[in-house]
Amino acid sequence: AALSKAWSETDGKAKDSQAAKTGPDRIEKPAARRETVDDYAPTEEITRVTPPARKTPRRAVLDLPVAPGPARATPAAASKSGGAGWIWALVTVVLLAGVGAGGYYFGWPYYLRNIKSEWLVDAAGGGDVRTISEALETAKEGALVQVRPGTYAESLAISRPVTLTGMDPAADGTPTVIVAPEAGGCLNAGAAPVTVSGILFRQGEAAEGADGPCVELAGEVVFQGNHVSASGDSPALHVGGGANPTVSGNSLSAVAAPALLIDTGALGEFRDNTIASEELPGVVVSASAPMIEANTIEGTGRAGIVYDAAAAGRFAENTIRQAGASGIEIRGQSNPQIAGNRIEASLQAGIFIFDDGRGVVEGNTISGNAFSGVVIGAGGRPVLTGNTVSENVEHGILALSGAAGTIQSNIVDRNGGYGIALEKDVEFTMDANTLTGNRDPQMRVDGVVQPFPDEPEFDPADTAAGSDPGSPDGSGGE
Repeated sequence: AALSKAWSETDGKAKDSQAAKTGPDRIEKPAARRETVDDYAPTEEITRVTPPARKTPRRAVLDLPVAPGPARATPAAASKSGGAGWIWALVTVVLLAGVGAGGYYFGWPYYLRNIKSEWLVDAAGGGDVRTISEALETAKEGALVQVRPGTYAESLAISRPVTLTGMDPAADGTPTVIVAPEAGGCLNAGAAPVTVSGILFRQGEAAEGADGPCVELAGEVVFQGNHVSASGDSPALHVGGGANPTVSGNSLSAVAAPALLIDTGALGEFRDNTIASEELPGVVVSASAPMIEANTIEGTGRAGIVYDAAAAGRFAENTIRQAGASGIEIRGQSNPQIAGNRIEASLQAGIFIFDDGRGVVEGNTISGNAFSGVVIGAGGRPVLTGNTVSENVEHGILALSGAAGTIQSNIVDRNGGYGIALEKDVEFTMDANTLTGNRDPQMRVDGVVQPFPDEPEFDPADTAAGSDPGSPDGSGGE
């Protein structure tokens, strides 16, 4: 209000002065008024410009550069088009800004990384991208990456939560997507949650030794319905570093390494997988405690499964058939729960509990093995309860000197040797066992029961170095 009043007063003075100088009806101003004006302090002469009349308040206007484009529409044209011109101008500015910012925070790259939720990979060029790696690197967290049938010669790494699945046109569960790198591992997945399904991972013979396993899992990964085939001395699947994956419905095979190696404090659930290794154990569990259930381990070069280095966990409802050594080996103060498994036709013992091995062995069927059904070595201290041990070539249960533990409520029948054979210097609690159809006497106590000649056996320490696993130590037979 004060500014408006001042502007009115000075404007009026200017008009009076102009009329006195130029108008035909010039009016002489009273002397008193001139004297009053002359009393003001001397000032510099200025020229005032009369501002145009305004009907709206003043607005601050920023002088910003604008992208080149068509002439700006007049307000009338804009109103007729519903403001469409302004909308397209805004879109143009946003897109140009995205390009100017490297295309990361705005524009098409922003859409791919932050909005696009489904990707299609096709090596023939019929999808969003040609390689799986490109989709995994660009896709946002939680995206679905589907892969069309084909062979992809690349090593995959997944570091963010995604779902990677191979498409199955025939719907028969046979993977038609093949990941087969020329060298190195096939997959390293370590984010949570990650799901990988329906893919054949194939590691060639060139990827030996230092190239590591075919598939490496860390974190909480769901790995299901895949086939993993490793050549050379690399494991098919390695789980370590405190990982806690869910591994189900896969086929795992290796040549000169365990098909499945679980170590370094790993946990996880392993269900309904088929597992084989031509030369070494099917599974090695070292310093970890996984849950292994309802798997089939068949045709291994050495043991079906080895527990070592204070390993624990649960091994239940599995089938071990035709292992090249003992079906199950427990050593190195390991203490697993072995429950409800079927162990048959192993080339050595059904279960061999080595130096300082522990474990609760309950409710298993142990039959048709080439040596004794169960062998307990010096320092071993298991609990055997509720098992059926039958038709093994040698003894049902054999305890070597220095062994101890509990044997109760087992059915031991039709074995080629004694039902229960205990050497000297053993300490066992025995109760309610049923022994029939074995060599008489059905139980031999404090006897000298010579084991079979020494056999080369697997040393779990060799899994890391890939060295020769055959090193006799006097405990390979019974």
